[in-house]
Amino acid sequence: WRPMFLPDNNGREPLFMYLMAGVMAVFGPTALAVRLTSIVSGVAMIGAQVVFVHALPLPRPRLTAFVSAALVAVGFWPLAQSHQALRSILLPVWVALLLWAWWRALDGRGRGWLWSTLAGLCLAAALYTYLSARLLPVAIIVSAVYTALRRRRATPILHLAVALGVAGVLFLPQGVYFLNSPDMLS
Repeated sequence: WRPMFLPDNNGREPLFMYLMAGVMAVFGPTALAVRLTSIVSGVAMIGAQVVFVHALPLPRPRLTAFVSAALVAVGFWPLAQSHQALRSILLPVWVALLLWAWWRALDGRGRGWLWSTLAGLCLAAALYTYLSARLLPVAIIVSAVYTALRRRRATPILHLAVALGVAGVLFLPQGVYFLNSPDMLS
């Protein structure tokens, strides 16, 4: 049984649970395996933060990336979620990677289609991670429309279509589940 959505306890997106199952397959069904999954997710969040912030057009991108990663590393919520093994610890990883890929898709320095595809992949992973990720398409839609209007070019809308198309294809199994069980959507 490999569901696209876990209906118990008011419903859960499955990605974190499947990662935890993989860690448990290696280390056994222990508290260590549960916490190790969230610890690795928390460390990945720090790395994703560095990658995203470093890509931004800032005066001192390395320093800013280091400071922001340090703040994430010692912040209360990331530490608490890592300690408690909550699935929400994985969402900031996908959000930071989505924003990084989306920024690169729109920055106009080439390979926009590749970055749009990666953004779609990260968006789909976020949708399989936590409920609030369902708002992320709105963020990239608004940014694509704004960028297209500002630059007076359709390229951002085409990148948006690629990102949403990739995410849509990957989200399709969970979308079908929600069509068959609409009460689980909310």
